[in-house]
Amino acid sequence: METLLVGAEGGFSEEESAMIAPEKVVCLDTPLILKSESAACAAAGKLLL
Repeated sequence: METLLVGAEGGFSEEESAMIAPEKVVCLDTPLILKSESAACAAAGKLLL
């Protein structure tokens, strides 16, 4: 099972990034700031593909 993390507009803090780093992470890197609804749809698409 994959884990979906949606960060705030400013991204994850150093402390949050350190906690996430050891885990297997599937990234969706975009230059856009997405609303939570759009981020959920984009992430679901990434996980399914």
